Amino acid sequence: MSANSAISRVLNYPAYAHGMEDAVVDLVVIQWIMQKLKVDRMRLSAQFANDWQNFDESN
Repeated sequence: MSANSAISRVLNYPAYAHGMEDAVVDLVVIQWIMQKLKVDRMRLSAQFANDWQNFDESN
């Protein structure tokens, strides 16, 4: 999620217009963190699979 996408999501939440700005910002930040963790986990899994394949081929 890009910064512009995150800002758009914050501004489009109905709660944002009803005095719950902090809660909406927190929610979007949490979603962004979860997305980053998912991407990192997928990257690590791919790296592990690649390393395992290289190890398997070398033995």
